[in-house]
Amino acid sequence: MTLKYLKLRAAALAAATGLAPMLASAAIYTVGPGGTHTTIQGAIDAALASAGNDEVRVHTGTYNEAINVPFTMTTDRLVMSGGWNDGYATQAADGALNTIVSPGANQIAARLGPTGGTLVVDRFHFYGAEVNASGNQGGAGMRIFMSNGDASVTVTGSIFQENVLTGSTGNAVRGAALHADASGGGTLIVSNNQFINNRGVIAQGHSEIIAGAVIQFGCYGTRNCHMLGNTVLNSTADAPGRQVFGMVRVIAGADSTVRFDRNRIEGLVFGSTTSEARPRSLSLEAYTNGSLVARGNRIHAGSPVGTIITGPEVSLNAGDQASILFGDSLVARAPRYAVTTDISSSAVVHLTNLTLADNGYDVYMSSTSSNPAQVSNNLMGSAFDDNTFNGAQLQNNRFGLTLPFVAPSLYDYSLARPVVSVTDSGTNTPVGGLGTVDIAGAARLQGATVDIGAWEDSDRIFADRLDR
Repeated sequence: MTLKYLKLRAAALAAATGLAPMLASAAIYTVGPGGTHTTIQGAIDAALASAGNDEVRVHTGTYNEAINVPFTMTTDRLVMSGGWNDGYATQAADGALNTIVSPGANQIAARLGPTGGTLVVDRFHFYGAEVNASGNQGGAGMRIFMSNGDASVTVTGSIFQENVLTGSTGNAVRGAALHADASGGGTLIVSNNQFINNRGVIAQGHSEIIAGAVIQFGCYGTRNCHMLGNTVLNSTADAPGRQVFGMVRVIAGADSTVRFDRNRIEGLVFGSTTSEARPRSLSLEAYTNGSLVARGNRIHAGSPVGTIITGPEVSLNAGDQASILFGDSLVARAPRYAVTTDISSSAVVHLTNLTLADNGYDVYMSSTSSNPAQVSNNLMGSAFDDNTFNGAQLQNNRFGLTLPFVAPSLYDYSLARPVVSVTDSGTNTPVGGLGTVDIAGAARLQGATVDIGAWEDSDRIFADRLDR
């Protein structure tokens, strides 16, 4: 069998499976004790200087440096991963926690800006970066800027902790832990990361705002943008006399498709002099034919800290023929509204299979769009009726019920037992469609008819829970 045949066969298999053929030379660069390099940046530079699909393996330890994958990365594949043990053959179970990237003063811990190729960043701990914001260039823990449709970036399994971004007049805070912008196509995936104790701050006496205190994730003309399975905990936003627009801000810009799935936000802290948080937890925005789908998310609002009790917990803003679907999710214990919408210019918003519980209020809808909002299969604690949702189309929602929730204090708002008005009582064909799984990852449709709310509680509760 000739080498030429093997290469042709590999290319054919790659075309059939959608995987790129890895025929170019490949190398493994190691960082730390006994490694080929003493710094992560040195290994990155060496990998980018040679053609091929390369790997950078980083030993557990602390690296006091800022790392940069520049626009000069235009082809090939680079995988950077932390947590490696001596010999670089195995990874430690706590590798992400103990592979610390902590830069010097006013340095972003990681800058990722390839214009082509595939970049994977896996199992690092981006810790303690303190940066002064500059214009719209945010991010202290990580800044991702993708301006070319050929690039693919994945950030996974990492920890972002105690990163601080400080803004002043003309310099807004956009994502103390992560500021990501993807435009022109390409792929951006941020999955299974933890964001802990990050802070967005406006300096005293200055007049800017905070837009996405911990994370700003924006995609423009990009069809594959996905935030999946991330946790945002114990975050701080402090803008003296000014507004905060969410701990997390997700934007589907012109002609983009964005997913925000199975993420959890809780433990928010607001400075006592901040004027307003609109929203407190999550801002979902779509414009100019953009499409944003958010399913399976948990917003554990709890009690506010400081004086911030105004504004909703989650806001949906859609305009210019864009669409947002917010479904299979929980918003609980918000001091004010759980969800608000602002819809204009032929845009449409779908609220599907939400559980909104123990909030001050549940929903406020504002719309000048020619398309009615679609509200289906939602379980809402407030005693609304259909007339509350002016101009919206409603299907099979339940309002103001007293229900046997399993453990509200632990944010478990699944049912302890079936309830006739909730179990198997939804519509299987809501506008925008059903999700494939519920908030707990179980099949969304388990019987003939879907349940109302975020949990599909019908038959499975007797199989995996004790007597109730």
